[in-house]
Amino acid sequence: MDDKEMIEKFGLSDADMDKLAEQYESDEVAFDEGDQVFVGSPLDYVGTRRETFVIGADEMQKVRALAKKQKRTKSEIYRDAVRQYLAAAGML
Repeated sequence: MDDKEMIEKFGLSDADMDKLAEQYESDEVAFDEGDQVFVGSPLDYVGTRRETFVIGADEMQKVRALAKKQKRTKSEIYRDAVRQYLAAAGML
C-alpha cells in the first residue's frame, strides 16, 4: 500500500504519518494481537526506504537501553551501524 492509498483508506495526512513514525521509533506505540501493520513509509518519496530485519531479543534489549541512555531512537542506532559497516567495506 503506498502513501496515497493509506491516506485514502485511513484518512491519515503526511503529518499524521510523521507523528506515528516518531511514536514508533521512540517505543511510544504498542501493537495488539490482530493489529494489521502495513509496509511503506511516507519517506519513500524523498529517497529512503523502510527495511525490516530480525534481531535477537537480547540484542534488541541492549539497543533499546542504549537508545534510551543516549536519548536517541533505535533507528538512529541501526542507521549508524549500517553506515559504519558500509564505510568499513569501502562503500561510502
